[in-house]
Formats: sequence, C-alpha cells, structure tokens
Amino acid sequence: MYNFSHVQSVALGKIKDAFVANLSSHGRVDIDAIFANPIYARLIGNFEDINRKFDGHLREIVEGMQGSF
Repeated sequence: MYNFSHVQSVALGKIKDAFVANLSSHGRVDIDAIFANPIYARLIGNFEDINRKFDGHLREIVEGMQGSF
C-alpha cells in the first residue's frame, strides 16, 4: 500500500482520467502513451514535473499499481 503525500495525491487525481482512458484503449496504463499525448500533457503537465513529485519513481509506482487498476 502506498502512503502518498497531499501533493502526490493531487497529481494522481489529475492523471486518473488519463489512466482510465488508457486502460480502456490499451488494457493497461502506459505512462509513455499518456505523457506523449499533447492533450494529457497540457492538462496534467509534463512527465518530468510529475515524476519529480514522486522523487523520480512515478514509472515504478504506476507499474506497481497495475494490478490494482
């Protein structure tokens, strides 16, 4: 189980819709596809900024959460 900070929870809240759409189209969350999409990047922010909020571990966190989606 993850213990996300408030800042991390806000960031995850912003990307949850992208996660859902990505799951629907790919069957899993593809972090690269999400951040490559200019619409999501504009709404969410760029990967580097969001990743920094997770101390550089966003990719690993999303991979670890795959079974929960």
